Amino acid sequence: MIFDAVYKYAINAQLAQEVATPLVRHGLIGLGGVWLLFLSSRPSVRTTSYPLFLTAHLAGLTLFTVGILLHQPSTLLYFLVALTIYALDILLRTLKTRLATARIVQVPELGVTRVEIPGVGDGWRAGMHVRVRVVCKEMGGVNTLFPGSAHPFTVAC
Repeated sequence: MIFDAVYKYAINAQLAQEVATPLVRHGLIGLGGVWLLFLSSRPSVRTTSYPLFLTAHLAGLTLFTVGILLHQPSTLLYFLVALTIYALDILLRTLKTRLATARIVQVPELGVTRVEIPGVGDGWRAGMHVRVRVVCKEMGGVNTLFPGSAHPFTVAC
């Protein structure tokens, strides 16, 4: 659909004039954000450079949000609803979080990391999994804001 419009304006020598309008410019900014999200989501990007993936995702999301809100201001309500749902999700995850001091031991012979949590034996059975988030001064503490920073582990009692 977008290619048809570009083709139509290009053959009529109106492409530069059309892109100069704020409506189209803002729409193209939003589209650029979506393309950045799409291209950085490729498995090859995620596995070879996770920091690049994360940075590109944050930039793409920002471009998309700003572009689409400027392109079509009526989308503000939808954006606020989505933001509220996301904030509620983070709040609910935080409320059901248990804090514990753990000891992390690397076992190089097995290629695993052992996480020992003393005193947290109630309610766990072997085979269950938990999502563990490591918060420490060295990591800056900012990682607690991102749900993706919690990693699943299998419980072995």
